[in-house]
Amino acid sequence: MAMERIILWIVLGFCGFCIWLLVRRDFLRWTHPIREAQAIVVGQASGRSDGVRTQAARLRFEADGKVHEITDQLYGSRPALSEGTICRVTWPEGRPDLARIPRPGVWLGVYAVLLYPAGIVVGRLTGFLD
Repeated sequence: MAMERIILWIVLGFCGFCIWLLVRRDFLRWTHPIREAQAIVVGQASGRSDGVRTQAARLRFEADGKVHEITDQLYGSRPALSEGTICRVTWPEGRPDLARIPRPGVWLGVYAVLLYPAGIVVGRLTGFLD
């Protein structure tokens, strides 16, 4: 029984840490006015995941009289957006470095994947889900 509680606390700590990593950036999106601009795909950024080459679009846009370049947060085995494609990006006011393509369904899913096990663990630790 003690080992189960230790594992549950570790899982809860991991979920909490992951949620904190997301919230520390999204908090600005929730508390500041959102700005938007049209961005153009100017190339692809490469990465590796499990030995497979992955790619994400590099986007260029103008905000506050300056040109900014960001990398899309979603990597895939093939480019999701081809070079020259125009798309919308949003960011919290004053932080164009946090710009991203709005994908509310994706981020809702990410939070759900983290909050669901956290809720189960809290229910087990409190005895609500025995």
